[in-house]
Amino acid sequence: TNAESTTVTTVPPNATTEQTAVLCTGLPATPNNTDRSASNTTFEGVITYTCHEGYSLDSSDPADKTQRISCGATGSFNTTEIKECQAVMCEHQKIENANQTDVIKATYQVVQVLECNTGFSFNASNANDTIRSIHCLANATFN
Repeated sequence: TNAESTTVTTVPPNATTEQTAVLCTGLPATPNNTDRSASNTTFEGVITYTCHEGYSLDSSDPADKTQRISCGATGSFNTTEIKECQAVMCEHQKIENANQTDVIKATYQVVQVLECNTGFSFNASNANDTIRSIHCLANATFN
């Protein structure tokens, strides 16, 4: 005859069988010009870092603004380094018949001054309209 064995586990009356999620430690610092989402530091929790307006992870791509890290099963985040957000860069645009400040690339909020050469203006009906200031915008273009 085959005897079947049965294992019985007795749980003490005050014991708990609840499991808790692993907690990650060592949350990376939030770099300058960056916001961090709520700090969900438990297993599979995601933390989002987003660059401020006019800043991006790649200064030539104003849309590249977000990086995410997640808490792993070992209690560590999948990275310890958060990229620094850089001011976006506006490409210098040559305006014919105007003197320009010597700016090849301008960063967010930098002002470039344009002054028309003698005999030229920005408005054909207003000969005195000869100076303009343009600003590098958050979308990497001048206004």
